Amino acid sequence: MKRRRETLPFVAGLLVCGAAATVELWALRASNRRVVRLGAELEVRRADLAALARRSPPLDRQTIAALDADIEVAERLLAALRAGLPGASFSPLAVPAQARESYFTLNAAVGRMRALAERHGVRIGAQERFGFASYARNGPAHGFIGPVHRQQRWIEELTGCLFASRPVEFGGVRRERPVAAVQGGEGQPAGGAQPGGAEEGSADDFFVPAPSLRGAFPDWVRTELFRLEFVGETRVAREFLNSLAAHRVPFLVRSVEVEPVAGDPAPSDPSAPLVQRHPSRFAVVVAAVELLPDKVSP
Repeated sequence: MKRRRETLPFVAGLLVCGAAATVELWALRASNRRVVRLGAELEVRRADLAALARRSPPLDRQTIAALDADIEVAERLLAALRAGLPGASFSPLAVPAQARESYFTLNAAVGRMRALAERHGVRIGAQERFGFASYARNGPAHGFIGPVHRQQRWIEELTGCLFASRPVEFGGVRRERPVAAVQGGEGQPAGGAQPGGAEEGSADDFFVPAPSLRGAFPDWVRTELFRLEFVGETRVAREFLNSLAAHRVPFLVRSVEVEPVAGDPAPSDPSAPLVQRHPSRFAVVVAAVELLPDKVSP
């Protein structure tokens, strides 16, 4: 009995040592697995680094010469664009300082466009506001004065080209919703973005162009889209598009929609030719392009 009691501590010690050895063995295996995993990740990182090195060659003399050649080509292209756009751009825009002054300026522009339509014999609606029905009673909010008057200047140019082509009827012009200067500076209009101010809410003034119509323009030009609708013969549309192509400022025609005018009566005169020249209804989306001098330094 005495002997058995003497062996119990020994056996207990062996059990404790065995348990400790088991724990250490498990920890060793876990560490080994972690080392293997880290080794695999290291190999992946090395492969990524090698691929990046192949994709981005070192800046030796040959690479620097190739980069200099690319920069020279880009600078020549930029110089050609500068030579074309600024000479065809508008003079600096005189922006009214207050909404009241802006209101009278916009109404004067509407009056000029109405008089031009009448002079060319173009039929227009009695309430036609040429995209500025939002300001029939009040001028734009302070943050919108600059963007709205920039659109007004573009629209006067576009309607001038259109009325000179003498369509039968003018169906209206719509513009993109402007971005207030306090929000977007003098940047691009955000198609469909709701600006602040209740005076911006007339749906007759605006349209939301499809993303494909905007195209991919560099950030150093400003583009604004306008949709003009009119009724006339094909000759009218052809003359209008030719006048845009020859205009002193760059206009890009983004889309042209044509549909026949419903209800064209049949010729009552038996001697009239069988093939009649009937007017069609046209919808033309035009992008006005302007160089931003603060984006491209000379």
